[in-house]
Amino acid sequence: LILPTAACLLPRVSLAQLNPQSRADAPIIKYRTREEKREAGITTELTPWLRFQGEAESEFLRESVSFSEDTKDQESDFIDPAVQLNFEIHFGEDFESELIFEYSEDSEDPIMEELIMSWDIGDVGLSTGRYYVPFGEYFSNFINGPLIEFAQTRGDVLQIDYDFDDKFEIAAFVFDSRSEKNKGSSFTDNWGLSFEAKLLDEHILLGGGWLSNVADGDFRPLEDERDVFERTVPAWNLYLIAEWDNFGFSLEQVKTTKAFVELDEMENSPSAGNAETAWYPSRTTEIALR
Repeated sequence: LILPTAACLLPRVSLAQLNPQSRADAPIIKYRTREEKREAGITTELTPWLRFQGEAESEFLRESVSFSEDTKDQESDFIDPAVQLNFEIHFGEDFESELIFEYSEDSEDPIMEELIMSWDIGDVGLSTGRYYVPFGEYFSNFINGPLIEFAQTRGDVLQIDYDFDDKFEIAAFVFDSRSEKNKGSSFTDNWGLSFEAKLLDEHILLGGGWLSNVADGDFRPLEDERDVFERTVPAWNLYLIAEWDNFGFSLEQVKTTKAFVELDEMENSPSAGNAETAWYPSRTTEIALR
């Protein structure tokens, strides 16, 4: 059982905020999700159908671990600079493609983080490409992500969604998995469902989902087993995000419903929750508690 508590005071400035013409009435720039981080940069229109965004960031983390028994305490420093390049391609009003490259200190070469192609036909949307499946929001005000990110899954995805008057959205998807069953995988091993509701004039977001197989999550539970599993391990997710003016809070839980038979009892049933509250006293300052 791990109960981490953290607090932070973050001065935050984006390139868009340095523009004096937009400083007075522009909204507060926030960086809590992948989408918000991408949208924080200045958009440059290269052609009428091609837009570019760039982002550079650096993370510094000092970690200290103390043991109750006669074991030496451990301390470590972690620095991770990263650069992200985003290209948006628009063909008419219904088709859009987004290509995202990312380079970090751990990358030998720039990698294609995501490639998303989407079509909108009325209230129905169809998406395909290589991107993170819509399972979990992983909402956080902190540089280092919450423990719930163990279920964050990226793969080759085919997704269909339906939007009810911009207030309620449901999605269903299938994805290609890196991991495989020892007796051969089937189409039904890798799929998921998700929903999101916007309440009280979008001050509250309530969402959740189901993922049939978390073996491809960021924590790579079966890496030592060559990503081969005996049975799929599904998981559910629920989140609540509320914001009013310069205050907000979030609750999110991810839990598996089965155990990995390949792992011991200390790690075969991953589960994690994240609760945060934040106050924005100004457009460039945030005080948060996890």
